[in-house]
Amino acid sequence: MPRAKKQNQEPARPPAEAKSLVLSLAKGFRVMEVFQPQEPELTISEISEKADLDVGTTFRLVKTLVMLGYLRQVPETKRYCLDWKVLDLGFNAIGRMDLHAVARPILRSLVGRINEAASLAVLDGAEVVYVERVQFGLGRLGITQRIGARVPAYCTAVGHAILAHYPVADRLRLLKMRERVKLTPNTPVSIAEIEARLKQVRNRGYALSDQDTVLGVRVIAAPVLDPDGHPWGAVSAAAPSFVCTLDQFVEQSSTLVMDAARTIGKVLRVSGSAVNA
Repeated sequence: MPRAKKQNQEPARPPAEAKSLVLSLAKGFRVMEVFQPQEPELTISEISEKADLDVGTTFRLVKTLVMLGYLRQVPETKRYCLDWKVLDLGFNAIGRMDLHAVARPILRSLVGRINEAASLAVLDGAEVVYVERVQFGLGRLGITQRIGARVPAYCTAVGHAILAHYPVADRLRLLKMRERVKLTPNTPVSIAEIEARLKQVRNRGYALSDQDTVLGVRVIAAPVLDPDGHPWGAVSAAAPSFVCTLDQFVEQSSTLVMDAARTIGKVLRVSGSAVNA
């Protein structure tokens, strides 16, 4: 028969290095690590399962991370996603990192149930050039824009987001560099109409295209500004017009796109470099 365990026997001691560990901190990082590009939004129960933690512990960790700014709750849902403050943890490490590598996960975070594509673009003359883009297949947009693709600045959300912050003389010169034609019934072509749009961009912080260049596609874009407030480029998110109303699209996407643009602007300030388009 096996020998009975002594009542006063001491429990096994953890390895010496375990005494230096803060297990709750480790669990907090485990919670943040379960978010993946293919699953950017999770419920507490899903986080609990993926992190192998009980629901009560997960709930407390999630609420703490939300309070600290590393997670946020998706509006009008019980789902959570990573917040922009997560990037602050790595800013010291990205001083000379390729901005493409930094921009890609930021753009990926903009793509979800509504938005099917997100882009980073810069102005080149009268055109805007995509220097980074994330798109989930053809999706329902019916269009694909590859890195290096060019679109006119006078009628696109990314173009308006950038032009709005140019000096008047410079943007008028750029607007007159090419013929302005109507691509859809909504395309702005007159200088007066475009200037009115650019004034809205400066007032609200983002540019909005409601089927201005492609029927059935809506786009929101925000400028990426350098430390002096000059536009370096723009971040955009695009969605099919039939997935929600225009007001819902703006409500769901505008703040996220502006936050993404500010984050990329912060990366530029930290790194002191820009993408080679």
